[in-house]
Amino acid sequence: MQKLMQVALGVGALLGLALATSAPAAAKCTRAHATGAGITQDMAREMAKMNLDMAVSVKGEKAHGKVHYKCTGDLFAECHARRRVCS
Repeated sequence: MQKLMQVALGVGALLGLALATSAPAAAKCTRAHATGAGITQDMAREMAKMNLDMAVSVKGEKAHGKVHYKCTGDLFAECHARRRVCS
């Protein structure tokens, strides 16, 4: 009976260890921000998007969802881009 209890305890420990090590880690998601400036809003928006893409790729993260922009000024515009990213 003692031997059976030890075997059952060992099998339970191995199963617990296997489940703990095989479970995928939850992806940590945050928001990435970038700024771009240009003569027009279209140019500023493109610069912000390029800067955002560069920041995401340098960190090795994956972008999710669409990019949200907030731009100011018509001439010599500045745009802020943000997007959800997960590691």
